[in-house]
Amino acid sequence: MALINCPNCNNEVSDLADKCPKCGYVFKSYNPAIQKDATQTTLTLGEIAKFLKIGALVVAILASIFLIRGFYTKDVYENYSNSDYFYDSEDNINAYVGGDAYNYIINGTYFAGFMALSGTLYICSAGLFCTSILVGLHIKEKPKKEEENLPSI
Repeated sequence: MALINCPNCNNEVSDLADKCPKCGYVFKSYNPAIQKDATQTTLTLGEIAKFLKIGALVVAILASIFLIRGFYTKDVYENYSNSDYFYDSEDNINAYVGGDAYNYIINGTYFAGFMALSGTLYICSAGLFCTSILVGLHIKEKPKKEEENLPSI
């Protein structure tokens, strides 16, 4: 607890007090707890809409990457190495077993997973973008006629 001077009467007062006991001056701006709140920055609706649009774009790009990876997994089957006798992990692209039916089952399962993930991310991206549009509309909304006639404080 520190002592501060009242700007009205120059009396020493605790920094936790709401008003000066001598002259009654209210000094909320001198309260450290209030000053901490005043220094914190708040986002405007325009900044929130901007961040939502950027987030929607990032999520849509991620969804596109999963979509492309899903089709690649479904269509590419080779994992043969240069030699028939040695298995090289660098050449392993996707699962390939003896017949095409097994490949469709194995890689089709991966494909379904990538498509589900991609679709979910596209839906999230659309939701973020629509939310940013609604926030933008809220910014541009004009006050109602009842509010226009109210006296200003």
